[in-house]
Amino acid sequence: MHTTVYLIRNAETAWNLERRLAGRRELGLSDTGRANAAALADRFDGIVLDDLLVSPLPRAVETASFLAAKYELDVARDPRLLDWQTGEWEGKTYAEIMADPIFLRTVEKATDDSAFPGGERLGDIRERMLASVRQALEDNELGSSIALVSHAGPLRVLLSHYLSLPPWDHERLRLRPGSVTVLRFTKIEAPPALQAINVTSRVLDSVGTAR
Repeated sequence: MHTTVYLIRNAETAWNLERRLAGRRELGLSDTGRANAAALADRFDGIVLDDLLVSPLPRAVETASFLAAKYELDVARDPRLLDWQTGEWEGKTYAEIMADPIFLRTVEKATDDSAFPGGERLGDIRERMLASVRQALEDNELGSSIALVSHAGPLRVLLSHYLSLPPWDHERLRLRPGSVTVLRFTKIEAPPALQAINVTSRVLDSVGTAR
């Protein structure tokens, strides 16, 4: 028996189109993002969902609201699922960030202590995300299905840990807005099996995640 955890990135915002680093900025979804969030709920057809946890940021809560309505679930806000604190770079475009020499130094010599200027440490991001997943597993019986709605950066950091990648290798992972990544746990402390990553189009039951 196993517990399935669905890691969902928030759907599209206007800043995704502008390629800006959102961080903790309180952004809502774009029109396309709302359509994507509605389609996301449709991809869960055939799946029983028992619990729904979400970052308190509006773009995550709005994404989760479609699943909450489908399953008549409360949206439990968990601040551990917040997007990372990006400090001085919040609101800057990716082109501006990558042109900053600090970015290259941060990437090339990344450790758990690495952070954007004035931002959150990689190690702290990983630990709060792991704590959220652990508590979700503890609060639900083995065999449950749990959805966590968070943001690209923290989800990549979490996945890089489960995949035993070096700290900054999370940048090699790509999660599109509104995408779903599926983990399967047999024990709380044991590494999960990665069932699917960055699913944006097909019905999730087709990857063998329904119980």
